[in-house]
Amino acid sequence: MNTDTSKDTIKFSLVMAIHDQTELLRRELPRLLSQEYDSFEVIVIDEHSTEETADVLEQLKAEHPHLYSTFVPQYHFQRDTRRLAFTIGAKAAKNEWVIFIDAESIPASDTWLSELADNCSEENPLMLAYVKQKTGDIRLTCYDNINDARRIVSKTEHRRKQDKRQWLRGLKHEYDFIIVRSCYVHEILKFFETTKLQRL
Repeated sequence: MNTDTSKDTIKFSLVMAIHDQTELLRRELPRLLSQEYDSFEVIVIDEHSTEETADVLEQLKAEHPHLYSTFVPQYHFQRDTRRLAFTIGAKAAKNEWVIFIDAESIPASDTWLSELADNCSEENPLMLAYVKQKTGDIRLTCYDNINDARRIVSKTEHRRKQDKRQWLRGLKHEYDFIIVRSCYVHEILKFFETTKLQRL
């Protein structure tokens, strides 16, 4: 495992779960793949899309060798598959830092990965990123203890699950994506399934 966290050596694996977002993928994924940063990969996990998602991904993979895709197995069709999709993507990730992100949350800047690299450190193994809608600037909340983010991640993922339509329309939320060192991915994903929020 690489423990050197100087900016030149920070490598990211971006994990994205999607479901029937073909037009959004066509628009946003090429911009993400064209980031002005050398060391990153993008892993897309399809959650049983019925649109042309697979075709779009195959076209983009032919143009971008650092794009990979897979899918949630069909027998999980009736379940809430977000955590499972992220788990599958995280297992495929090759890099030290993992970013859990949605297609609708990709920042507009073509240098935002470089900006994130400036903040990656062993002292702060977890960051929650919020993209300001008016300016596109990224606000980071850094955590030196993963458990300190337990309540906010559980609450936000619960709201995301319950209010998907409002979420996509710009419902106020606590963060847009998660940046975490790979050794803590399993702990973060546990927070996704916490439902008794009043006990957190």
